[in-house]
Amino acid sequence: REIDRGGMGQVLEGLAQDGSRVALKIILPGMEGSEALQQRFFNESWYASKVHHANVVEVREFGLHEERPWLAMEFLTGATLMKELGRVRRLAPSVAATLLDGVLGGLSALHDAGLVHRDLKPGNVMVLTDHASAPGGVKLMDFGLVRRAGRHPDEGLMGTPDYMAPEQLVGDDIGPQADVY
Repeated sequence: REIDRGGMGQVLEGLAQDGSRVALKIILPGMEGSEALQQRFFNESWYASKVHHANVVEVREFGLHEERPWLAMEFLTGATLMKELGRVRRLAPSVAATLLDGVLGGLSALHDAGLVHRDLKPGNVMVLTDHASAPGGVKLMDFGLVRRAGRHPDEGLMGTPDYMAPEQLVGDDIGPQADVY
């Protein structure tokens, strides 16, 4: 069944060979011919598979099927921070601090690997139903724009403008500070 749909892919609930639930992200039909989109999809898979931390969604496998890239990740139960904020409108300071601690834990692992998320926003943070399953009860998701720290002029402006650091908006070198902004 479809769980979510984004600009370049859809996420389905599936079963792994061992019977466990997985989230299967596939590129949208009709986009498989775009080499640039396929490369972004594989970048997401590869970068996410390199970061192992309790606050980062676990990538299990990725590949290509009938010219369509796919990515199998751990299945998360909960809601995005964006949906949670829409529901409660305002977090209690202690809840916000706990969630932020988890987000920073995931970012720290990403930054320790020399990577920058470049699209950190409430829609890319999953607040887990089982808060005890990860520190702070959150996991970072959507590694589609993750890159090594530095400048990537060939890509143009990438990210969600409302959440971008000033240096990212003007195309300067970006590093961990851009994610923290």
